[in-house]
Amino acid sequence: MKKIMKRLALALSAALLLAGITACSTSSDGDGSSETVQTVQTVPLVFVKLTGATVSASIGEAYGPFGSASTAPVTVSSFYMAESETTYAKWYEVYTWATSSDRGASAYTFANAGQEGSDGTDGASPTSGNAEPVTCISWRDALVWCNAASEKDGLTPVYYVEGTSDFTTANVLRISEDGSAAAAGSGKAEKAVINASANGYRLPTEAEWEYAARGGDPTAAAWSYTYAGTNDESSLSQYAVYGVSATANVKSKLPNTAGLYDMSGNVSEWCYDTYEFSPSLRVFRGGGRGYDASGCAVAYRVGSGPYDGYIDVGFRLVRSSSN
Repeated sequence: MKKIMKRLALALSAALLLAGITACSTSSDGDGSSETVQTVQTVPLVFVKLTGATVSASIGEAYGPFGSASTAPVTVSSFYMAESETTYAKWYEVYTWATSSDRGASAYTFANAGQEGSDGTDGASPTSGNAEPVTCISWRDALVWCNAASEKDGLTPVYYVEGTSDFTTANVLRISEDGSAAAAGSGKAEKAVINASANGYRLPTEAEWEYAARGGDPTAAAWSYTYAGTNDESSLSQYAVYGVSATANVKSKLPNTAGLYDMSGNVSEWCYDTYEFSPSLRVFRGGGRGYDASGCAVAYRVGSGPYDGYIDVGFRLVRSSSN
């Protein structure tokens, strides 16, 4: 099995260690002793619609979408967000379909096979922990998986090969590994063209992610909460899986006011945006199982290479809305 690259910009290493983020290690093929679920009971893919708005309040972390360093209001269009992080069961279902040799030239290629939460085996069949978030996947893997899931569900993929304006099947982005380009953060996924009219799955922008984590209503009291669902650290454990050694099933805690689960804690979530301090990096948000309370704040943000993978980082799907 492949080893996920652990390279990370030196300037960010201290922040990652402080947050308790753990890089994935080389995995084995296993000895067949893991508990395999013959019929995977996956968490249904349910989306919540969030009505957009223009946000002018400076309440977030500096340089974030709603941070005090912002010099202009941020407009968020209406969109749909999955109520939970992408589970390993869902990842595995799409991954095995997308990488099947039966697909021939239309098969998808991933740098990493994914892992079941913090304690799974890379690429293994789902077990009783299949409702835990998928981890050990890179930002690039997440983009390519979004396309595969879109195609599998009969939707129009969002990401296409560099330079194209022909949004047809032949130009769908299907590969997440780029050889020597990985170190530079300039692989095929980073250069992909977005089909703005596509109805398929994609990663959220940072603004969309924070907008949703705050509850999706800038006029509500919850908008200024420190955490997703609560403003009180003493009640954070009711809303977030954090400060523990292992991930948990998605939706095992209370949702925030928008009906979204695990926006603070369990695993951090890849967003589409670059990290302004080092544009070759991509942002992830949302705390994680190993974070302390400060890392679970909705304003907290970290950047990492689009080729990196961690047992603390997964992703959540969004879809654009036409109104």
